[in-house]
Parts: sequence; C-alpha cells; structure tokens
Amino acid sequence: MIDAQPTLERGFTMECTTQGCTAETTGKSKYCPTHRALARQAWIENIAKSSEERAANKVRFAKLHEDASAAGMAAVEAHKPDPMGVTDGTQTWVVEGGACGFAWVNFPGNTKFGAWAKKNAGAKKDYPTGLSIWCPLLTQSMSTKEAYCSAYVKVLNAGDPTIKAHMRSRMD
Repeated sequence: MIDAQPTLERGFTMECTTQGCTAETTGKSKYCPTHRALARQAWIENIAKSSEERAANKVRFAKLHEDASAAGMAAVEAHKPDPMGVTDGTQTWVVEGGACGFAWVNFPGNTKFGAWAKKNAGAKKDYPTGLSIWCPLLTQSMSTKEAYCSAYVKVLNAGDPTIKAHMRSRMD
C-alpha cells in the first residue's frame, strides 16, 4: 500500500514557505533554519507584548472599578429616596427608604473586562447573558441601590466603551 502523504522519515523534503527562500526546511517546521529562528523570535516578542498588555489592563480595570465604586458611593450620598407609605387598613407606616428591592450592574462576559471582573471584582453569571456585579450596599432601598448602580455604569462606560454595561433592578 502506498502512503498518500510522504513523511520526513522517508526522505521527503520541503522548501521554506518564506517568499523567495528556496532553502530546505528543518524537521517538521515549514521554515528553513534561518526563517525558523526569525519566526520564533517574533513569536516570543508577541507573547511578551501580550503579557505587558494584560498587566496594563489589570491596572486599568482595577482603577476603573475603584472609580466607578467611588462614583456610586457619591451618588448614594446625594440621593434622597421617596418615602413609601404602608397601611393595613387601620394604621399607616412610613418607610423612609422607599420600596425594597435589588440593583446590579450587567455587562458582557466575553470581554477583557468581564474576565478581569470574574477574577477580581466578584462578578457572577447573570441571566439571560453576561456577568453581573451586585450592589454592595447594606440597605433595602431599591432607589438607593439604583442610584449607586447607575453612577457605577456611567463611569464604567465612560472609561471603556467596549464594556457596554447597564443597570438592572427589581422590586422585592
């Protein structure tokens, strides 16, 4: 039976795939020794550049998260929730914080920020898609949590438009 693909062990040789080079390849490489060394050096430089870019992104995303959290806290300080009245038919109570509920920030998970947020900012899977960072405030006031998350989203989207974050909320 004849082998359709000649192998290097049977004496098959190839020419370097670099345009204009007619030297024979080395081992299973598609390059001659000279161009193989050049390709390897370019690959190593590309890995170093990618590593530097990832390190810069970590610092940038940490600063962005810190700034967004600070903006959220400033929004909470400036926010005055509308009180809510609750009655049982005979008595009426006033809930100063307004309606009870939740708020969170949603953003795509298949981004560089998404990967960073999963590892460093406590982001979790969100329904139906993406990731979410829940409002960290220890209050039941939905409008206060919405103020925090809205400010957080503004800073996040202004700092990096590729994040495409938005605020979500629901009543409890």
